[in-house]
Amino acid sequence: MHGGRKTHDFPNGTPFAISLFYVGFLIIGLCWVFFAKTSWLVGGSIFAAFMALGIVYSRVLAAYERAGIAVRLPEKQEPSAHIGPTPCPIRAIHYAFFVLVAVMLVFGFAPLPLAAARQGIIASVVGLFVLTFLHFVFHLRYIPSGPTEPTAEPARSQSKNPSN
Repeated sequence: MHGGRKTHDFPNGTPFAISLFYVGFLIIGLCWVFFAKTSWLVGGSIFAAFMALGIVYSRVLAAYERAGIAVRLPEKQEPSAHIGPTPCPIRAIHYAFFVLVAVMLVFGFAPLPLAAARQGIIASVVGLFVLTFLHFVFHLRYIPSGPTEPTAEPARSQSKNPSN
C-alpha cells in the first residue's frame, strides 16, 4: 500500500488486483476528505470500508507471496552507534513530554474559563517546541552519530544435517 516504504516487489509486474486495491484506497481516501465531515455515521462507514479493504488487501498480498507472485522486501536495519542506557537528560525530556501532553489535556478538558484554558494550552504547545529543541541538542551532545564501526556478524550455526 502506498504511503510508506515499499514492502513488496512484483518480478512479473504489478498484478491487476493490486492496482485495483490502490485505486480503491484512493477512492476511499477521497470519500473521507469530502464526505466524512457530514456526519459520524458516514465517517464511520468510510472508516469501516477502509479497514475492510485493508484486510482483504493484506490477505491477497499474503496469497501472492505464497504463490511467488510477490516478493517481500526486507526492512533495512541500521546498526546503532549508541550502546548503553539512555542518558539521564534525554530520559528527563521524554518524561517531560508526557507531562506536558497531560497538562495540555487537563487544560482542554477541565472546566476552566476559556481565557485560562487557552493560555494553558498555548503555553503547553510552546513548551513542546522547547522540548523538541532540547531533545535535538541533547541528542547531538550525548548520542554519537559519526561513522559507525562495522559490527561483528553473529556466528551462524552449522546445519545439523550430516550430509553438509
